[in-house]
Amino acid sequence: MPQLRLCEVNKMKKEYQDLFVEMALSAATLAERVMDYDKKKNDNKGYGVAESMRDDYLELHGRLKDGGMPTYNDYTKLLAAAYMITNNLQDQVTMYQKAINGYKTDTIPKLSRIMDETKNNSDEFEKLVHQLFD
Repeated sequence: MPQLRLCEVNKMKKEYQDLFVEMALSAATLAERVMDYDKKKNDNKGYGVAESMRDDYLELHGRLKDGGMPTYNDYTKLLAAAYMITNNLQDQVTMYQKAINGYKTDTIPKLSRIMDETKNNSDEFEKLVHQLFD
C-alpha cells in the first residue's frame, strides 16, 4: 500500500488536516449512535462491529490530532467517514425540510387564521382553536 512521505504530509493544507481530524471524530460519534441503537435491540454482533469502528476512528482522531502521518488505510477510513457524514447530514436536511414544510403549510397558516378571524371575539377564538387543533 502506498505511504505518503513526511514532507508531503507536512505540505497538506491546515484546513484539510483540521477537517480530517473532525471527520474522524464525527465518524466515531456516529459509530457510538449505532452502538446505542444496537444495544437497545440486543444486537451484540452489531454492537461489537460498531464498537470496533468507534475505537478505530477514535484512534485515528487522536493520531491525526497529534500531527500523525495519515496512511493509505487512514484515507480509506476517511473516505468511509465522508460517506457516513454526508448521509447523516442529508438525513438531517430532510428532517429539517419536513419540519419547515410543516410550519409553512400547516402551523403558520392555522395560527395566522386564528389571529385574523378571531380578533377580540373569545367565542369565535375558542371555536376555531378546537376546529383547527382537535
